[in-house]
Amino acid sequence: PAGTDGYPTVDLIDPDTGVSVCEELREQCGLSGAQQGYRHYMANSMSRAMLPTDGKSITVVMTEIGSPSSFYVTCVDNVALLNQLLQSMAAAYSTNQEPHIPEPGELCAARFSGDGAWYRAMVNSVSDVTVHVTYVDFGNSETTTTASLQPLRPEHSVLPLQGVKCKVAGVRPLKGKEWDIEATTHFRKLIEGVRLVCWAVAESPNHTFSIRLARCSSPNTFIADQMVECGAAKAVSGASDIASSPAVQNSSASPFHFNTSRQIASIRLLGAGPVKGVISELRNPSSFYVQIPNPESFKQLSALLAEMNSEYSSQAPPEFYPMP
Repeated sequence: PAGTDGYPTVDLIDPDTGVSVCEELREQCGLSGAQQGYRHYMANSMSRAMLPTDGKSITVVMTEIGSPSSFYVTCVDNVALLNQLLQSMAAAYSTNQEPHIPEPGELCAARFSGDGAWYRAMVNSVSDVTVHVTYVDFGNSETTTTASLQPLRPEHSVLPLQGVKCKVAGVRPLKGKEWDIEATTHFRKLIEGVRLVCWAVAESPNHTFSIRLARCSSPNTFIADQMVECGAAKAVSGASDIASSPAVQNSSASPFHFNTSRQIASIRLLGAGPVKGVISELRNPSSFYVQIPNPESFKQLSALLAEMNSEYSSQAPPEFYPMP
């Protein structure tokens, strides 16, 4: 049945186990701990920004550098939305200074010691007075205190996590498995502070992308090749299935490449039987969207999207001022 806001009230059921999400939250957290259970649920269910692995290029900026095998990038197309999120967080958390005691694995709002601003962070570990967190939209980590943490509000969990962990494809350290300081320093000089274009080769199970990387100013000169030429790395033959000099492309894909592997569920309308569905947008337990698989409807939707793409991409957009 529909609620007072006109939206149907539903329960979500794991199609493999038949377990109700509502019942699982009640059993694990109790009614008094529903909010805490919700935070863990959101941390495990949030989408991540992904890189396309179909050979298309995408422009990125480097946000955290550990080594050529461990660094984070953010898609330039998403920077404006990320800035809007951070502005909203600054207004929301600066007035409430009550300490928050989190648990490992929880996604929360954390005040970064470097600039005093609020960012989304994943809690890695908790001690008596300190908490180790990773800032999920950038990739950097630090140890902070509970006084610098607050529960993440539902509206700040809509944007997919923007920090994308990567490694350079096609190279390995000169000796052993670890990169030495000289090689990492050279890599940092090549990519730090500039816009980069990348082509994702593959994604590992831990969400690390192997990428071919180049400066936007010289897209046909790969960072990996430059490292090999200067003696900072050794080439790995056959490591990439991307052509040696791909042309820079303007991807027509959505700026977000969602990981939907956790979003399939059985949906039960209260007072009705269960139906299979896909969660297409998740904000919080009281606000999400689902698509009910229907071959005919999907066929019509695909035709509509193809028609829209053909109609609107072939002509210059007119002046248009949308209304709320």
